[in-house]
Amino acid sequence: MATANPLISSFNAGELTPLLDGRPDHAKYYSGCRKLENMIPLPHGGATERPGTYFVASTKDHNRKCRLLRFEFSTTQAYILEFGHYYIRFYKDGGQITSGGVPYEVATGYAEDELFELQFAQSADTLYIAHQAHNPAQLTRTGHTSWTFGAITFTDGPYLEENTTDITLTPSGTVVGTSITLTASDNLFDADMVGGWFRLKHGSTWGYVAVTAYISATEVTASVMSTLGDTTATDVWREGAWSAYRGYPACVCFFEERLCWAGSPTKPQTIWLSSTGSFFDHTPDGTDSDDAMALTILSDRVNVIRWMVPQNYIIAGTVGAEWRIGGASSSDPITPTSVNAKRQSTYGSNTVQGILINDVVVFVQRQGRKLRELVYNYDADVFAGRDLTLLAEHITNGRDSSDNVGIVSMDYQNEPYSLLWAVRYDGQLLCLSYERSEEIGGWSRMITQEVTGGSFESVAVIPGDEEDEVWVSVKRTINGVTKRYIEYFKAFSWPDDKEDCFHVDSGLTWDGGDPAAITNITLANPVVIYATNTLSNGDNVRLTEVGGTEELNDNVYTVANATGSSFELSGIDGSAFTAYTGGGLFQQVENSFDGLSHLANMVAAVCAEGGALDEVTISSGGTVTLDDYYSKVHIGLPFTARLQPMKIEAGGVKGTSRGQTKRISHLTANFYKTLACSAGPDEDNLTEIVFDQDDDPYTGEKDIPFKGRHEVSGDILLVNDKPLPLTVLSIAAFVDTYERR
Repeated sequence: MATANPLISSFNAGELTPLLDGRPDHAKYYSGCRKLENMIPLPHGGATERPGTYFVASTKDHNRKCRLLRFEFSTTQAYILEFGHYYIRFYKDGGQITSGGVPYEVATGYAEDELFELQFAQSADTLYIAHQAHNPAQLTRTGHTSWTFGAITFTDGPYLEENTTDITLTPSGTVVGTSITLTASDNLFDADMVGGWFRLKHGSTWGYVAVTAYISATEVTASVMSTLGDTTATDVWREGAWSAYRGYPACVCFFEERLCWAGSPTKPQTIWLSSTGSFFDHTPDGTDSDDAMALTILSDRVNVIRWMVPQNYIIAGTVGAEWRIGGASSSDPITPTSVNAKRQSTYGSNTVQGILINDVVVFVQRQGRKLRELVYNYDADVFAGRDLTLLAEHITNGRDSSDNVGIVSMDYQNEPYSLLWAVRYDGQLLCLSYERSEEIGGWSRMITQEVTGGSFESVAVIPGDEEDEVWVSVKRTINGVTKRYIEYFKAFSWPDDKEDCFHVDSGLTWDGGDPAAITNITLANPVVIYATNTLSNGDNVRLTEVGGTEELNDNVYTVANATGSSFELSGIDGSAFTAYTGGGLFQQVENSFDGLSHLANMVAAVCAEGGALDEVTISSGGTVTLDDYYSKVHIGLPFTARLQPMKIEAGGVKGTSRGQTKRISHLTANFYKTLACSAGPDEDNLTEIVFDQDDDPYTGEKDIPFKGRHEVSGDILLVNDKPLPLTVLSIAAFVDTYERR
């Protein structure tokens, strides 16, 4: 028998693919995990349990998905937008924006099945929206409850190429603002061309019209937008590039003060760039450096452009490749006479919009299973793509009921840690701890309502006061009924007070506030407390540190006749109490809570004043009563955090310990600000680690008895199913290995 005690000092390689189980020689093996659920790998090496999610509001329609999107005017003016079935609702400062007591919303033209195909670009108070089936649109904010959504009206374009057929167009009038008939010499028009444009040339004069009504295949009604040169027939004309007939661009971005659109059904590889500083002007055929322009990527295959990310170049992802588009040389701006498109890779891109993280573009590969980064290589003068899921190829393998697989939504959190969040089709939320400069890229999985049915459907991130806020739309099964909620993760950094640790899902907090000073007490019938307060009659308070009148200390009383400067202790006769000598504190406490109707009839976890209580069942009316009174209480759905390191490889006398019988006798784990954890070889054989919940969260080492068996694998599993914090910095295992003969 050989004895060894290997130290597992890092978990920041995250959850590794099962295909690496046999690779202890791999550089990331000893900092990886076989399982990392509801925990986040930290760049320093440890892993911490994720915070819980705070309930904000129900979505408009529990039977339909919605998509969350950030709207960031500045770091102090940021909103979450709930894009739903033909509507948008708005959230700010942790709550839903209302008007007249109801959720504020605006109507849109986007159906549920189109929401995750939308792409966006923002400039100041305006969000520009692209979808192949809809005219490019804009959402503009002019006030907290003043938003306007509508189709964009462009100026003179963009257009397809000039007509090369024998078909002529004859306008019945030429004056701007008049309604005319536009007649074609042969079948040309379609009912879906209504709203589209035609540009006509007579002599040297170009003018354009907007189609307003369909009459026949050879005749439409149109409005003159720019003076036409004549009413005679002309075969020099151009059809508008976008219409219900031709389709609309699929993606949008800003680049060098131009608003750029790309990826229409008719022109899948064309990018249309507005004139500089005039976002809606697409007047064609200009040659000045600030004129509008159109660029078609020339390649061996026609692949639609699925997303664009502005950097020093436009980085564009198509179905079959990734491209960079810019000026003729790297130092030149893009202009009608100076433009260059170069293929960078041939991985192919998914419809999920790419993300710029510092100087790196991160995108989902075509099939939705791989996440790649595009990083500029100066030596090769090309953007190279590394597979961020290579060591965790299993991590995106989640399918929904329609057999869709992979990533459906993602966003990036910069503070307090560099974390990329991605929603899988099956409802798990993936987290990538991403510090490229330190070669850190560790995955973990977030699971909500594991037993009773919950799934994440969308994620978006906005800046908060001290760290970025991660918002999610969540589908839940509540008392057997499907519900959809908007929630956000509480603070990821460790709070100063353990009472603020929030580790429940879809939870709410009741907060009685900090203890406040008592200035005087009258020991009468009833007792009168003098103190500045905001209490209401019927509230409950606990008194402490009262000088002299010890009878009042550590008891809970009901408030009566409250004013801003005093309140009575209802039914308490203090005339025979010991004389009051000064001091004392009061704090509002409660044991009965309402407002939990979104969790009606569900079993809930409770954290009260930093300690875990027994689970409770929320009443059908959304209320719950605890056995005691508390000053701060978090109530919500429980979740379980799991950390399982890679298989132990230590103790082999003549080489590897693989295949040899092992027994782990005990562990020494190094914790940081932790209040709960259990450890064992599997979930059926866990030993609860004792932490004093009356003390501050524990930092330091703990010796852990371990129910180790004589087995080949030598598994270690750490679990926390309580609504309390857990952070693991390292694990030392004491292993006996028995040589096979």
